[in-house]
Amino acid sequence: MYMKGIHAKVESTTMRTKVNFNLKEFQIDNQSELDPIYPVMLKAKKELPARIQYGQTVTRASAQDLFQLTIDMRKDVENV
Repeated sequence: MYMKGIHAKVESTTMRTKVNFNLKEFQIDNQSELDPIYPVMLKAKKELPARIQYGQTVTRASAQDLFQLTIDMRKDVENV
């Protein structure tokens, strides 16, 4: 398993706790000792927006994370 660009951030105050998790790249390889037909079993493919074409400068839109997760928990309400 290969992961790149892992970023986790936790912010906590008296009123809430916020957790952010981002992942830029992810790949699972075949671990067979034999010569596998498919050496890469799963690889996420990021599609660039249509306005970005080959040869142009890459903009921020193409550098977004593959996976983003945000959990925002309130502390002033029980079991939330």
